Amino acid sequence: YRGLMKLANEQGDPARALTYAQAALAQRIAEYGPDSQKAGTGYYDLGYALEATGQFDDAANAYRHVHEIDLLHLAPGSFDLMEGLGGEGAAELFAGQLHAGRDHLREALKIADHVGGKPRELQASYAEQLCFAGLTMAPAAADKVCARATQLDTAVFGATSARYGLGLRLTGMLAIERGELVGARATLNQSTALLATADNVAWRGRTAITLGEVDLIEGRNDEAVQALATGIEQFGKSYPPHLRRIGLALLALACDRAPAPNCPANAFEHAATELAAVAYQWNPMLLPAQIALARVDLAHARVAAASERLRTAIAHAENEVDSTQPRLLEARLWLADAEAAAGSCDTARASAQATVLTVRKNHLETHPLLAAALKATADSKPCGSLVQ
Repeated sequence: YRGLMKLANEQGDPARALTYAQAALAQRIAEYGPDSQKAGTGYYDLGYALEATGQFDDAANAYRHVHEIDLLHLAPGSFDLMEGLGGEGAAELFAGQLHAGRDHLREALKIADHVGGKPRELQASYAEQLCFAGLTMAPAAADKVCARATQLDTAVFGATSARYGLGLRLTGMLAIERGELVGARATLNQSTALLATADNVAWRGRTAITLGEVDLIEGRNDEAVQALATGIEQFGKSYPPHLRRIGLALLALACDRAPAPNCPANAFEHAATELAAVAYQWNPMLLPAQIALARVDLAHARVAAASERLRTAIAHAENEVDSTQPRLLEARLWLADAEAAAGSCDTARASAQATVLTVRKNHLETHPLLAAALKATADSKPCGSLVQ
């Protein structure tokens, strides 16, 4: 069953792989007992298979079983204790439980620090996930954790490897969240060069989608469409699946701005349908997708749809990310614009002014992620300027 699971994954059939993982776990429990290390291996495989199908809450539970079983069999401080704990944390991130995921990843890496010795691949991977949590939740304070991820990637994979290039994408993402687009592009170009010969085409797709977002933010619409379309094709339905949803939504926004020859038909409908089909659609890491689709709605006077999308996204994000997180501020500014478009001028003005006050207090007035939204609130219709 385990061999069949791996083969199904390699053939791009995660649903069939999950069926085999479930069968393997049932057999392991029947043969060796529910608390055996053999069962622990089965739960780990199940968690991996559940992640591949986007069932992150269930995946986190499976990894939690791994850690509980490991505690019964492994000595305190054993490096292998980080496996289930880190897997649980990573799954929680993608389920939208950012605080819990970050905390479990921190605990997993503390185990590795305690053990010491030569850094290992799993340690580097969990450090990357912790960096991702940091840049999603509070990019202004993520420098340290992301620098550590880069350090471990260098030690484990080597600074000229394709795998190191994959990790560099996170550094580029942090630069975007910090509003440093020149640095982001330089880092992402370096990532692209290192990934040029990678056997895993989906890795190249990850960086292409992120570069496409930089193009979109900078107003290079044709380049954005090309990079996003290429990245989505290369990435396919690979892991992590939320990235495909972000790419599709950004492509829908770019194509709505200025249709290009390689814009797919019904780009908005395609992106909205794929996003709505997954349980984790309101995960704060998907704020870029929700904002992009809301902007398309606003451009076509679908004010109620944009407002509902933004309110729901904000409600799910505000308890998981820092109040100064640029994506959250951007969502709030676009919501104020939507409220103004609906004629609720007093509500829109109060919302916009409160958000702009946070922007100014944190010196984010020139942040490129906020530029279009700030411009919209400065001259909204039919309320005029929403800010003083």
